[in-house]
Amino acid sequence: MAYKLTSQGVKRLADGTFITANNGTSEWYEYQAWLALGNTPEPEYTPEEQAVKDAADAEAAAQATLSAAAKADALFNTLKGATDAQINTYVNNQFPAFSAQQRATIKLLLMVAALTLRKGVV
Repeated sequence: MAYKLTSQGVKRLADGTFITANNGTSEWYEYQAWLALGNTPEPEYTPEEQAVKDAADAEAAAQATLSAAAKADALFNTLKGATDAQINTYVNNQFPAFSAQQRATIKLLLMVAALTLRKGVV
């Protein structure tokens, strides 16, 4: 019998059964006995699979960074031309569960940011 590590436990390769430590089943005890005999499960990823996963994770992180930068750029452009009334409406609509004091703080910060952007300081 052979096993492969997973993020949630192990997978028995003979039949594809996933076994977790907290399920307390006979499969878990069989796995523990198998380990006690000196056996070692296969890693979750082979070196090749890990390289592919790492590359995909790096690409996803890069895309997330680009997406965040694009959102920030769009927000800056919108904020630069927003009136105080538009900022008030935006904050009231986006943060209805916040207290009036919290919304007032957000409004003030956005108004300062808008003024800074209009003056070209950033």
